[in-house]
Amino acid sequence: MFFDETKQQFKNWSNFYDELSKNGHARVSFRQLRRWRLGQALPTLTVVELICHLTGQDPKKLALTLRSPNWGQRQGGLTKAAKYECNLTLSDRIRGGRMTGKSQSISHLRTIGSIGGSNSAKSHGNPHRQVFGPDGIRMFNDMEREVMMRIIREGLEVIYEPVIKVGLRRLIPDFQVGSTYIECTCDSQVRVKARRLGEKFRLLRGCFGSVKCLLVTLPKLVPRYTLP
Repeated sequence: MFFDETKQQFKNWSNFYDELSKNGHARVSFRQLRRWRLGQALPTLTVVELICHLTGQDPKKLALTLRSPNWGQRQGGLTKAAKYECNLTLSDRIRGGRMTGKSQSISHLRTIGSIGGSNSAKSHGNPHRQVFGPDGIRMFNDMEREVMMRIIREGLEVIYEPVIKVGLRRLIPDFQVGSTYIECTCDSQVRVKARRLGEKFRLLRGCFGSVKCLLVTLPKLVPRYTLP
């Protein structure tokens, strides 16, 4: 009830969390705030005093029950639950264990790693994006800009750096024109780059079947790039 009543003085939970983080000395996660609100864990006395300060409440008028720092943890099982009046039921503990296991699984880590990598690569804050293309798009090099401008001049609809989900991975070809994916490279490390592009093209073909994959590079590098 304390958190639900306090939240009414803020626009939403996100705004409540922002104010709490901005004014607090200790780092508080949004997950912690959610667990406090649901009664799955207890906030520290410092946090309660801070919330009262933000909302103009008098902490002396609250009915407070102090618990030990490890209250509500799994260690001790039913004996501890009976001794400390733990409010986590058996189903709460089972659900928490499943959530923890899922968050630490290899498949989940690969998924969030792929998402983070694709977001980082597409970020306009990427220091390697130093060329401005059509409509002010930040691009990596002049070759990408020239290719995109030529596609536009041909009257074709082009998507720059589409994020293609293939299983747990996310691929980012340079351009997509219909069912054709285009990669641009000036990399003279042909052996390494060709292997990476070949793997990307194989994944795209394996996922979508009839797609076409094109490689654009410098004239002097054309004989050296041999992609399947």
